[in-house]
Amino acid sequence: MREGSPMRISRLLADDCPNNFDCPRIYDTADGENVIVQGSTVTDPEALERLRMPEHESAVEVPRRLIQGVRPILTIDEFGEWVGRHHTTDLFRLETLSTYASASDDQDFHRYLRGEDAPTAAAKEPWLQRLRADTDAGRRWRKVHLVRGELSDYERYEFEWGFTYTVEAGEDVRILDLAHDDRLAKLGELGDFFVLDGEHVARSRYDDEGRHQGFDILTEPAAHIVAAEFIWDAAEPFTSWWERHRQYHRHAA
Repeated sequence: MREGSPMRISRLLADDCPNNFDCPRIYDTADGENVIVQGSTVTDPEALERLRMPEHESAVEVPRRLIQGVRPILTIDEFGEWVGRHHTTDLFRLETLSTYASASDDQDFHRYLRGEDAPTAAAKEPWLQRLRADTDAGRRWRKVHLVRGELSDYERYEFEWGFTYTVEAGEDVRILDLAHDDRLAKLGELGDFFVLDGEHVARSRYDDEGRHQGFDILTEPAAHIVAAEFIWDAAEPFTSWWERHRQYHRHAA
């Protein structure tokens, strides 16, 4: 990069963020010639003396596995292509957040909050057609949404204007309430992830506001594959859960 030129980050290449808080990361830059490494600053005087760095440089620590396994964070379009290659029989998705900031939901979500009567058919129909076509072709779509007691406004919208429609179109949705079982509480720490055909795992990345930040493909997916089936077996089908929780129905009798 030329001296004085602005450094522009083009995308996240890899991170090591099991707790979604302390997150060493590697970023690509727009010029494609350099990467930016984010990590804990090295402050030990003896280590700094051995490094003999010039004043304009600094040193950071990152996990070795982050350097060894750098894999690009996939965009929505890249993830769609990945799903197309690997989803031949079954797709499992875990949702762990109570709110998602999605541009595709924005119009209908605000209509729901205003008390309007039905989702925008034009916005939902392409996805519902995809679910019907995949179901007819023998490709399952399974989803578990974790809840923790009272539903958020977004969850009420997602359940009433989302799941009631996608279940009818063929998606198999279940609900797992973590509030009443301490043994299940740590499941939410897995974050949102997908398991395709029982062997391929992708993890979704979100910021603190629920805005999507891309997908990364796990190179050691065994724990998520096992967890997915445990979660699935412990969850309740959406239709029966929704019928038992009529207090969340906007027009409940």
